[in-house]
Amino acid sequence: MLSKESKLVTERAKTLYDEKYRATLEKSNHGAFVCIEPESGEYFLGATLDEAVNQAIDVYPDRLTHTLRIGHAAALHLGLVRQRVSYASRRQRGSTSVARNHAAGRARFSGQLQA
Repeated sequence: MLSKESKLVTERAKTLYDEKYRATLEKSNHGAFVCIEPESGEYFLGATLDEAVNQAIDVYPDRLTHTLRIGHAAALHLGLVRQRVSYASRRQRGSTSVARNHAAGRARFSGQLQA
């Protein structure tokens, strides 16, 4: 859960981005990360999230910032990647191995299996 202060920082940074930076940044920086420090209005660009955030921390170590990915709805996408397996490859390996591998992957992800 975000604190009230974090919510305000997020709202102000998103407003700055929409009103001031979006048009300029999306022309030539699609896919890059922008970390916005809303008190100063300054932004920091990076090819990675870490790069953008670390630049902001170097300049404003005690301030909250908000990071967006330029041209994307979210800075990060969390979740599992679904792999498409053709019918022919399932027949060769046996369809139960696909289900077994999927279940083992889920269990490993949730910490249920020991490596």
